[in-house]
Amino acid sequence: MSATGGGRVGRLLACGTACAAAGLGWAWLLARGFGRPESPSAPWSLAPWHVALAGAAAAAATLALRPRLRAAIPVALVAGGAAMPVLAARNAASDARAFASAREAASHAGEARALEAYVAAGGRRAEEVRAKLLPRAELQRIVREGSASALDRFAAAQPSLAAEAQAARPEVVHRDFLACADVAALRDFLERHPEAADAPDARAKLARAIGDARGVLRAGGAREGRDPDAPEVLDALLAWSAARGGAPIEVRFRRRTAASLASADALLAKGLLEDGPAPGGSAPASPLFDDGHEVPRQRAVLHALEQALGGDLPPAVVRLALGPPLPPVDARPSPDQVPGLTRPLVKGERPPADARAPQVLVDYEVAWSGRTYVGKERGRRFVGVAYQFFVVVTAPGTEATLDLQTRVEPEATFPVDYAAWDGPGASDAGAASDERVYEVMALRAFDQMASRLRARAHGR
Repeated sequence: MSATGGGRVGRLLACGTACAAAGLGWAWLLARGFGRPESPSAPWSLAPWHVALAGAAAAAATLALRPRLRAAIPVALVAGGAAMPVLAARNAASDARAFASAREAASHAGEARALEAYVAAGGRRAEEVRAKLLPRAELQRIVREGSASALDRFAAAQPSLAAEAQAARPEVVHRDFLACADVAALRDFLERHPEAADAPDARAKLARAIGDARGVLRAGGAREGRDPDAPEVLDALLAWSAARGGAPIEVRFRRRTAASLASADALLAKGLLEDGPAPGGSAPASPLFDDGHEVPRQRAVLHALEQALGGDLPPAVVRLALGPPLPPVDARPSPDQVPGLTRPLVKGERPPADARAPQVLVDYEVAWSGRTYVGKERGRRFVGVAYQFFVVVTAPGTEATLDLQTRVEPEATFPVDYAAWDGPGASDAGAASDERVYEVMALRAFDQMASRLRARAHGR
């Protein structure tokens, strides 16, 4: 009986020792941070392998304390296994608290970091957070500090929240208006939001800025190389624009191609120019100076013309837009056209003023310059292309005009960056090289014309 009783006591002691060792093992694991989240918004996660590791620690402690108590090891493992449902419930409760904490942080402060921490920790509702809560937090951030364009991009990417984004748009657009600090920003705002509630205030603010620029222009006085009529013309031009909330001024071009360009191409093809055929062949010019090539060049030069007419005034005070082309020379004018525009513009000939709007008229002729050029890399021969420009600027309210007559020819040598060319024909190396050379000639001519117009408008 005493032996039996001693065995029971031994087993009880073994069981107690094993449980105590298991508890010590759990305490050691928790002290080491197992299952503890890195963020308060992340759930605690005690996985089954944590239980197994704790059981192993308990078994090791039991063996270390009393080798005779090996029979207690299964008891410790069973105790650990019985704790798994409790741990699972604990994890679920922790996940629910972490989810609620992250959602509250995002809803009150628009803070997405708590949600991102929850997802990174593998929260049970991570997919819901990705699909719903993170996009909503991003929407709140944009409404709080973003721009209207950012809001529009968000609405396009998140159709389910597009209605909420649209409802918040007036607030964001108003903040965009308040951030407009200069003329360029005001013009950009009106271009993007012409019907906004703040648009009338933006136009009034822009008109005041243009009015200030008129004062600077009038105070400029006479300068070397400046057309004496330039201040009066530019002042009338700005007055018209300010009265219309900064409306842009149309630029109308007319291109005429001289017969000499096609003649030069024919002579070039026969090797009759300069010292005979070039080793790389010849590159005709006429096909690259038609409307399809010239209209993009005209559009590209608008910014240079804005700078020419604006001079030292704040950027974007003068805003130009590409208008319809001038009618061909000697064409029958239509009833809605200003008479006289079918004649070539020449220096001293003032076209009839249009009382409705300012006019920036650029009448130019493309011709052979009388020279040819040979490329260093490919040895191809090119026709030199010259531009003869006639520019006239008129404005309602004044009989004065600002005009320029100038001829621009390519320099004796000029660089061409083939690598940067991505225009028409870029997929064909030969066609791209030819077109790039003529494109450089054309754009340099337009740029020099704008530079000379600036000197006429504001002096050197």
